[in-house]
Amino acid sequence: MTTDPKTLEKAEKVIDSLALLADAIEEGMIFRFQHGQSLGTVAGLGTEDDFNSRIGIRASLTRSEVANVVAMLEREDGKGNLGSLGFIFGRIKKDLELQNLLTRDRGTGYVPDGAKFDEAQRLYKELNKSDALDRVRSLRHHRVGHILREGRPDMVFNEELFQLQEKVERIVTLLFQAFGLPTPRYVERRDELLTSAQLFWETYTAGLQARGRLGIAGAPAKSTS
Repeated sequence: MTTDPKTLEKAEKVIDSLALLADAIEEGMIFRFQHGQSLGTVAGLGTEDDFNSRIGIRASLTRSEVANVVAMLEREDGKGNLGSLGFIFGRIKKDLELQNLLTRDRGTGYVPDGAKFDEAQRLYKELNKSDALDRVRSLRHHRVGHILREGRPDMVFNEELFQLQEKVERIVTLLFQAFGLPTPRYVERRDELLTSAQLFWETYTAGLQARGRLGIAGAPAKSTS
């Protein structure tokens, strides 16, 4: 059966978008795992320097997590923003030929599953209507993208943010399965990424302990010159 070249081009862009999303999910895992490990390695240090440093690192991770989640859930804007679920579902919406092509067995060795696409689409619609996503978007627009804007956004708890990341991960995984694509790398790298996050904080803690043994305390004195 001959497929319209324009439909083939659309399908390629959808698959490119999935690849970008897979990379973003991997980055999000790193942020989430490092954030999650940040309170589990105090080991009796508890100094003011340690506390301030840890707060600063956690704040940076939270900003990165917020930006990561909002980017992956951006709505299709017609500007070619490939790396978002909005782009994928926006392109497939009302394009039955494209959906059929993506969920058809193309002889790649991986069997597509149209039911997984229906499930992914349902989860995406639910997520887009959630209050949690509205709060994260508000935080992104008021405190990450425009840090000097007046007004305070709704509070976003880290657990809520982590849950949004995990839901995006679930939707993207379903789309890989729906389109008969190889398992995304982040699935196999989960344990490796968690170990890397643990190593980050172990290295941080070891550095503080070493500084203590050397008798280095507090920040360096400010220059009076």
